[in-house]
Amino acid sequence: ALHLASAWLPDAAMAAWIRTFTPRPVVWHLAVAERVHQLIIEHFGVGSGSLEDGGDDGYLAPEAVPADADLVVAAAPQGRYTAFDQEQLREYLNKREGRLILLLAPGIPHGLDDLLYDWGVLVDDVVIYDTDPDSFADNGDLIIRNFLAHPITQTLLDYKIPLQLGLSRSVRPDPGRSTSGGLEVETLAATSTSAWGEVSYRQRQVPEYNRGVDLKGMANLPPANRLGVVVASERVQVRNNLPFSVRSGRLVVIGTDDLVANYRIAGAGNLNLFLNAVNWAIDRDTQLNVPTRPIERFQLSLS
Repeated sequence: ALHLASAWLPDAAMAAWIRTFTPRPVVWHLAVAERVHQLIIEHFGVGSGSLEDGGDDGYLAPEAVPADADLVVAAAPQGRYTAFDQEQLREYLNKREGRLILLLAPGIPHGLDDLLYDWGVLVDDVVIYDTDPDSFADNGDLIIRNFLAHPITQTLLDYKIPLQLGLSRSVRPDPGRSTSGGLEVETLAATSTSAWGEVSYRQRQVPEYNRGVDLKGMANLPPANRLGVVVASERVQVRNNLPFSVRSGRLVVIGTDDLVANYRIAGAGNLNLFLNAVNWAIDRDTQLNVPTRPIERFQLSLS
């Protein structure tokens, strides 16, 4: 049997989806969130931001990615990856044709610049602000309604489901990226045209757009005049004179750390986008047409 530890019991749809990854019987074990996070560190050598409210107060750098890893998710790393750690992930993506999802919070150095350069992605050191009242929820969350057609976002487009995010940074294709090697980079989700990336966000002053200093969307970079918050990159190559191309690595970069935190995952848009990103990363694109059922009860606290 495959033993899984969780801080909450999944609903029937989620449990059925997880069972599609293994022919083994699945046995669920309930544990407090801190213990689940510790189990991840102990068994996989990877530490990241907790998906529980309040974040994480520790960080463990990844060692070599397991040989049988189909996907690596780096959710809200709370410290800079060392050069050695970055090389492990670069080797996994480039030489082992790996699949990686990064959720990167603004204001926290990630140490993955070389990896992102390899895959034609820029992650800007800014915080996104917007003067459009339709771009914010009552609690100040950033609302994203602009999506480009892609397997990861098609459900959100079809059903007009927005994303609801906390503090976010801009993520975009590198305009100077190499066009060789079959590299394809796309912005999948973006702000309104009135949004900007505040460079001086650390000064704790009222944010205000300063032309020539702060970051605005580019007219010649789709989607025009908008800042991206989700980018997908993949390498597509023709091998051995085959009449079709072969995907040889996939990367998804999300410019916030709390997309699937407990207090946000109840939103249909956040959950759909993350699960679609997982499915797309591991080539399960055929399962991306039906939206997930909204989560009504998603956390169990044990004492």
